[in-house]
Amino acid sequence: MKKDVTFPKLRGALAANGLTIKELAHLMREKGVILTPSALGNKINGIREFKKDEMQIIAEILEESPVVLFFEMEYTKCVLDNELSCTI
Repeated sequence: MKKDVTFPKLRGALAANGLTIKELAHLMREKGVILTPSALGNKINGIREFKKDEMQIIAEILEESPVVLFFEMEYTKCVLDNELSCTI
């Protein structure tokens, strides 16, 4: 059985910027958010949850919106538009 890829847009942004998880963890540390590469990998792989400040720092490093990197756009649009009848 194929496992779903977690955070595909985040993974794509990392690849586009030529960054590894280890390098991202180092850049995060420089901005005051301390995660080991292993802990960051667990979050990217969906084993642990991201904290708000971690998402914000990653988005800042990658120069992208946290919404784009961490959330499904269709769901987010539904919530923002307050459409209770959305089907995803």
